[in-house]
Amino acid sequence: MITSFFALFPGPKPSKATAFTLLELLVVISIIAVLAGILLPVTGSVMENARKTEAKSTEMQILTAVKSFQTDYGVYPLPAGTNTATDTTFDAESGNNAALFAILRNTDTSATPPNSRHTVYFEGKDVKNPDKPKSGFATKAGSTTIKSGSSTKTFATQIGTLVDPWGAGYSIRYDTGYTDAVVHPYSDAGTSANDTAGATTGILRFGVIAYSYGKDGQAGNAGDTGTAPAYTYGDDVVSWQ
Repeated sequence: MITSFFALFPGPKPSKATAFTLLELLVVISIIAVLAGILLPVTGSVMENARKTEAKSTEMQILTAVKSFQTDYGVYPLPAGTNTATDTTFDAESGNNAALFAILRNTDTSATPPNSRHTVYFEGKDVKNPDKPKSGFATKAGSTTIKSGSSTKTFATQIGTLVDPWGAGYSIRYDTGYTDAVVHPYSDAGTSANDTAGATTGILRFGVIAYSYGKDGQAGNAGDTGTAPAYTYGDDVVSWQ
């Protein structure tokens, strides 16, 4: 009897198709949901820490630039009309640090610029989104509103304002009164205990300081700076710590 070639060498048998049952699919979806619930907060925390690190690094660059100017000229950088008898403050709410950085970046167009040698003391990139400025120099005047729970706070932005990773301008204060100290910026916000803390806790022994209100846009813990003599800064990023 002659055996056919195909009988001796049969082709591959068709495999039986397999598929997830509904129960297995639900189990997989549940596992993915659990993993996402674990990873998302971790990812958010890592990103927030990165923003804080960026803000602190920028603050240190600001301090270096202001001090370098003071070393070269013997005075701190002062825009026209600034009161020199007290500390000079550029606050986040008004976004007015643009006047300071015009001097430090040598972009001041006044007839007699304070930076008469035209030295560039600070370099930085422009923001990526002019309508929602973060991490850079604003290229458009406007404002940023930061929400924290039921509270909101609005920060003005001028062209040339250096804004932090959350969209508010950096606050900067330096000792144009030349007392080798500046008034603690948190001493007049929060509890009455801090308001009357006195010279020991009401000043900082630094010539220049910079600070950011962080993710919640509020000074300290949602505006409460704690009980003297210890100030609590919440998520704020401050140069003196």
